[in-house]
Amino acid sequence: MRTKLSLVIADLGYQLILTMAVIIFLLPLAIFGLHDQEEWGGSIWSTLQYSLALWDGRMPPMWSDFLGLGTPMPIGHRLDFSPPFFLYPLISIRWVFVIYYTFYLSIAIVYFWKICKQYEFPVSLNLILSISFLFSAPTIQLVYLDDWPTLFHNWCFFPVVFYYLRQLFLTTDFITRTNGLLALSLVGGLWALNGHSGHLFSLVSILVVYIFYMTSYKKKGFLNLLFACCIAAAIASEHLYFLVTETLSFPSDIARTMAQDGLSFREFFITLIRPLDVITASLFSSKNIFDSVELWNEYLKYPNLRTPFVGTLILFAAIFASIRCFLSGDLKNSFSGERRAISLAFLLSFVAMFAKASWFNNIPSGTWMYRDGVVFFGLISVGMWLKVHWFSKVGFLKWMPTLVFLHFLQIFSSAYPAFHQTIVNPGLYNFENFGKSNLLPGWISSLSDKNYSRLFITTNNGPRSRYAKEGLYGATDLTFLGVIPFTAWIKSVSMDLIGKSISLGHGWIPGNLEILKNHEMLNVFGVSLILVTSQEMESEIFSDLKEQFAYLGKYETSSGSVYLLKNLSKWPEAFMMSMGVLDLNPNQRACIYSGAICDDFTNWQNYLLLDKVKISGDNGIYNINLESSPITRLFVTSKLYRSEWKVSSSNKALEVIKVGGSLVGVVVPPNVDKFSLRFEPTMRIKLRYLSMATFVVLLIFIVYFRILKK
Repeated sequence: MRTKLSLVIADLGYQLILTMAVIIFLLPLAIFGLHDQEEWGGSIWSTLQYSLALWDGRMPPMWSDFLGLGTPMPIGHRLDFSPPFFLYPLISIRWVFVIYYTFYLSIAIVYFWKICKQYEFPVSLNLILSISFLFSAPTIQLVYLDDWPTLFHNWCFFPVVFYYLRQLFLTTDFITRTNGLLALSLVGGLWALNGHSGHLFSLVSILVVYIFYMTSYKKKGFLNLLFACCIAAAIASEHLYFLVTETLSFPSDIARTMAQDGLSFREFFITLIRPLDVITASLFSSKNIFDSVELWNEYLKYPNLRTPFVGTLILFAAIFASIRCFLSGDLKNSFSGERRAISLAFLLSFVAMFAKASWFNNIPSGTWMYRDGVVFFGLISVGMWLKVHWFSKVGFLKWMPTLVFLHFLQIFSSAYPAFHQTIVNPGLYNFENFGKSNLLPGWISSLSDKNYSRLFITTNNGPRSRYAKEGLYGATDLTFLGVIPFTAWIKSVSMDLIGKSISLGHGWIPGNLEILKNHEMLNVFGVSLILVTSQEMESEIFSDLKEQFAYLGKYETSSGSVYLLKNLSKWPEAFMMSMGVLDLNPNQRACIYSGAICDDFTNWQNYLLLDKVKISGDNGIYNINLESSPITRLFVTSKLYRSEWKVSSSNKALEVIKVGGSLVGVVVPPNVDKFSLRFEPTMRIKLRYLSMATFVVLLIFIVYFRILKK
């Protein structure tokens, strides 16, 4: 009894050590690191909306037309049921993410340790593999250069999901199996609910390979797994429905090109050797060997962390062990067929990482995301091989310290660039200026119409976080202040039906000055503000358009002066038109884009009626009051048409139609002077109730069966 208790205490001690390693080594990166601010605002904004809606006793908003032009994003940013994000009203954004990183990464490392313990690896091997997991490229990248908060969630939940998945296949006791089934249902549901869809695709597709192979050895666990998947899908039902329907609504030709390409073998090889030998790396570079210092400095600033770096020794050992596993007919060991399942999952992840995304039907992410499967299954595969073949041989232990030293030297040298940049640029994006009313966002808001303002942001304002010191980290920050970014330098504003998006779900349209020539399009869409740089003010394109805009003010930033201009002829948020406008087929202007942003709206002026329109409400629920008229008219609002728009009137049956290929319109019969317009995703609302109900019921069952287990 005492021996068993001492083993439990020792195991908890190791878990505590690994958790402290998270805090000591990686927490500084989260606090002071150089982060990619691309989607932080989107994540915080949507989760804050969700939290406040719950607090007010309302259904959480399914959609907001206050973000960009109101089109939902197929990838999504919400982090529902993520405890750290409910702290946002109390503490700063930076500290919310610091707590978020620490909380989830601690969970990930503890469960990775528990997985290694399930395989009965020696403690020394567990520590080697766990530290390799902790300092692998996925962890370093997602803490230091986080591109999507939801990617970090996927990576941290993967060991938890795998732990309970394996338990489902291998346990036979009813209570233990049921507890594992319920736990897998819960973590799987939260995984899908909060995850990045492209990342989930890569992880789940490889996990399916492992499951398929395991079912041939452990058939009894398959039906339990299907049941767990159904519960998990119910928890994430609204979000999964949203991802599927939104993804299908986008044409297949808008997948990214550069980021969608798989890794090249040259890029992969350079990354493997560069941390230790940048001179050798220069031999494989376009630069000559004498530029090695410049190469090293470039690597320190922009380390390529999209490769599956866990140390060259471990990676090559994983490749060797996995291939040898299939060549060897001797599987008479404690792992049986699971060793082949792990090896197959690793090898397929490794191959998929080099494929083009187009081979996978334009998934909304690069195939480099298969890197995470390479890291996870590669570490497990190496652990299995070492336990069976090498740790049983005493002679090998003589070489172990040297190999471990070389391995740790390389993984720490890989992590070094992140620490180096944190030291030279402490707190570069620490959000200390976020929300301050006296900085750039507040200045823009103070000069705008509080009721309805859309802002066109030009190309030269483009670098993300260019105005971080001025309190503007992303375009969506402006939505807090009542200013809607029309086009933006950041991908967090979805613009489907406006232009040919360069990526699935991002719809980022650079604010090219050429767009300003299509002035009637800006008018129809109600763009009231233009933000330009001093260089753009002096350009030839802008000189021909100056009379169409009024000067509102000038703001000095660390990157130069910016000017805010007012569009003198913009149309209101809603207006009335004669029915003849429906006979117009919008003609495309000469334009580098496509869609409504290039449509010629010049003739629309001839169909505009002077009837007064009053629109009130927000977040997809609006009341419209009109002047009564004996003729049939067309109500148009500059909101993007979607099939979920509904209209109702007390005395007439009305219908929402698409106008001009992209806008919401309602045919108004004679003598109708009021109606309501609402965005009503009925299916998603029902699924949201299902999601919440399943989550609550599942928690009750988990508590009940945990009590039974005790």
